[in-house]
Amino acid sequence: MEKKDIVLSTRVNPNIGELLSEIVKEKKMSTSEIVRDSIFYYLMFFHREEMKDNPMIIISKSELAYLLEGSSKKRLEGLAELTYKNGIITKDYYAKLLFNMNSQFQITPRVYMSILNRIVFSKNGQRWFRTFTYQFHFDKLTIGGTHELNKNFSVFFKYFISYHFAQFDFEIISERLEENKIVLVLEKKEKIRREEPKK
Repeated sequence: MEKKDIVLSTRVNPNIGELLSEIVKEKKMSTSEIVRDSIFYYLMFFHREEMKDNPMIIISKSELAYLLEGSSKKRLEGLAELTYKNGIITKDYYAKLLFNMNSQFQITPRVYMSILNRIVFSKNGQRWFRTFTYQFHFDKLTIGGTHELNKNFSVFFKYFISYHFAQFDFEIISERLEENKIVLVLEKKEKIRREEPKK
């Protein structure tokens, strides 16, 4: 009699194991179901020629450039907002997975940028950039990067960063958006509390 399934086994680090156990309880699925779904989605969406060495890529850079080309600033801002909202859902998940943080832990701007860099900007993430650097200096964040996309990507990225760092009360005070280069400077807004005049 021919067997219907092939049995596979694998190892995962403790952090992923804990998260997997939580998902199993929350979704009321078996570990086998989750692993089978993961393999299916990997083969369907991630195992493409340009993504073989990096299964974290969701869409290729050429696809992203095509989506952005010809878009108005309003549409680019809308896409950046949507991308931000989708990403914020997984913020706690990535903080716990990458930094072993409790989900209630308050993420700082530095840690948040580290997560974005690893998951999205770097060669280990979505590979949006050819080169990417960032530096915090007191309440100021300077970002610089070169890419192979187009001017609309530079505009999209500006809005993308604006949405992500508005939660930390940062705003863009300087920008340089070119065809294949981005330089942004963000600074924390001053919070001035003024006492109301005594009556």
